[in-house]
Amino acid sequence: MRRFLFYLLLIAVCFFLQTGLFAGSRLISVVPNLLLVLTWSAALTRGPVEGILVGFFSGLLYDFLYADYLGTYALLLVVIGAVNGSLASSLERETMLGPMICGVVSNLVYDLVIYLIGFGIPGTLSIWHALLHI
Repeated sequence: MRRFLFYLLLIAVCFFLQTGLFAGSRLISVVPNLLLVLTWSAALTRGPVEGILVGFFSGLLYDFLYADYLGTYALLLVVIGAVNGSLASSLERETMLGPMICGVVSNLVYDLVIYLIGFGIPGTLSIWHALLHI
């Protein structure tokens, strides 16, 4: 129970930092996605169950306040937490290459899915525009 409360507090702090503090002070117009990093790191350190739970509650909080479609971020972070958590046992703990690759791939998948949902569903999908201007 104590760990669950700790994760809820950590989710709230990361959410506040991501949407409040860091969004207001854009460094080179980039805002870090702390909820994704929290989900990814919880899954790699504690396994798929905690990755799924952290991803679900992180995504649900973001969905309630900012998402166009309810459940988008929750489902996406649950999948990322489950996949990274299932890979955690096969990664070597001595090197950081495996977790870094998981983080990069998770971020790419996350951004691609959000791009497809944000621009593909309304019909304004232009990958070249996104690559050159966003």
